Amino acid sequence: MNSPFFWIILPAVASVLLLLAQQERTRFFLFSGASLFFALSTFLIKIDPIGEVAFYEIEMRSELPILGRNFILAETDIFLIRLVYLFNAIWGIFAYFFRHDNRIVPLGLLFSSMLLAAYAVTPFLYAALIIALAVILSIPLISNNQNKRASGVSRFLIYQALALPFILLAGWFLAGGEVTPVSPEQLIQATLLLGLGFILWLGVFPFHSWIPLLYREEKPINLGYILQLLVTIIFLLILKFTNGFSWLRQYSLFFDAMLLLGIIMADLGSAGIVFQKNLNDMSGYAFLHMVGMLLVTLGLYPGMEALVFPSMLSIFLINVSLLHISLVYLGSESKAVSYQMLKTEEWNISALFGFVFALFSISGMPLTIGFPPTQWIYQNLYRSNLIFFWFLILSKIFITFSALKLMKIMYDKTKNLTEILPKQTRDWVLFILIISVILIGSFSQGVYRNFDQLLAGFENLIQ
Repeated sequence: MNSPFFWIILPAVASVLLLLAQQERTRFFLFSGASLFFALSTFLIKIDPIGEVAFYEIEMRSELPILGRNFILAETDIFLIRLVYLFNAIWGIFAYFFRHDNRIVPLGLLFSSMLLAAYAVTPFLYAALIIALAVILSIPLISNNQNKRASGVSRFLIYQALALPFILLAGWFLAGGEVTPVSPEQLIQATLLLGLGFILWLGVFPFHSWIPLLYREEKPINLGYILQLLVTIIFLLILKFTNGFSWLRQYSLFFDAMLLLGIIMADLGSAGIVFQKNLNDMSGYAFLHMVGMLLVTLGLYPGMEALVFPSMLSIFLINVSLLHISLVYLGSESKAVSYQMLKTEEWNISALFGFVFALFSISGMPLTIGFPPTQWIYQNLYRSNLIFFWFLILSKIFITFSALKLMKIMYDKTKNLTEILPKQTRDWVLFILIISVILIGSFSQGVYRNFDQLLAGFENLIQ
């Protein structure tokens, strides 16, 4: 057996078979159990090992040829596989408590396996085709046919589809030119095509309008799962492009453009957070802000001693997940969670605390997981571009101010600390998640070291 068959094809088959489960409760348990099984299996499987393996370990090959293309999951990709399926398991657990809103079980396993296939395919330019198929699959997972408001879904599908020809055209320009492009003109054309494809994929300004629309129209329990996995794989594909083409790593305009767009996205997202009166909209703009921060870390790559991207990705996955899950708890009875609702109605105090803490971590406050990487970015921006430094500082101030406003509402509505303690099983699960995120902030170096494994396969970026 080989690793792509085990971690891509088997989960896809399991996802389809879960449709046959009669009881909804059984389907959710099998989804989380299968995801946890594939995540834990990464500790026992060795891919193309050198020498003898232990008696409890399983040896697998890294390549799976299909239709003239190879799918490769090497030993350096083990942490990514573990991360994807652990993410599936966690979201499957929370989705169980909100089954009437959830649409990711059981086809979420098929979606995540398709994204892993996009990462694993070689030549990696063919990833654009698999990403397009994954996006088409995600549409019924995000929305149902009873939703009359579908502007966000339509724009999401259109922009993702428009990215496909740009990526494929770039591949056509670069055919046989991984080491040196044919001409400087071709380099510029290929860079522009790649840049446009990445911008459309990620919803970067000015093609970002579908993200706030999606958050107004759809359930965060579905959006959080789909968008976070999709953006994570797309950013890793950007790293794969950068690692694969030496001329792209030496083309400073490419990184300057990412830095500029990242600063714009970070400020755009923070401005949206501070001026919105609806927590659904705030979550959408927080997502935009974090996409901007990930772009900033890549844009600073040429002048940094170490690539901070894995650490920022950990902040993105942990805190944006906490935002989405907390929002689901707050909006279980009402789709839109507004400031007015928080001031006049009853709501889950633990969920609001989790939402506020996630905003504080995104803003880079001390004692949170977001603090060290944000400080590294500040230091590098201060040395390289003072204007961008102050714009980024301003964005973090906006987010902190919004978190303080929500904290005041929570303080005014909380009569005693016992109200924070969970009362139901699903509240205990959220409470454990919040405590875990708080503790992660105190032991963040261990998290960063684990996420650094994502770069193990990108030798040219970390040399």
